[in-house]
Amino acid sequence: MKDGFVKFIFTKLTVKMFVTLIVYNMFGVLLNELIVPFTYSIIDPNKKLDNLKMTHGDCTINYGKSVTDLLIGFILLFIVYSFLI
Repeated sequence: MKDGFVKFIFTKLTVKMFVTLIVYNMFGVLLNELIVPFTYSIIDPNKKLDNLKMTHGDCTINYGKSVTDLLIGFILLFIVYSFLI
């Protein structure tokens, strides 16, 4: 079984796949470390959206961060969509 796995790795994994993984990681770092914080600072400079809460009985639901992440996702999708068309 070990020989079959090693053979699979050497026959199926190509340089193109490794380059794709490296580029994917680079875009992930770019998005998480630069684009999202910059967008956060434009949308919510006073950090008021992060603290939005809803109380239902004894439970408190913090929905501010989710709303902000969703808003940034839609903004980034709109930017990518506008460049593609």
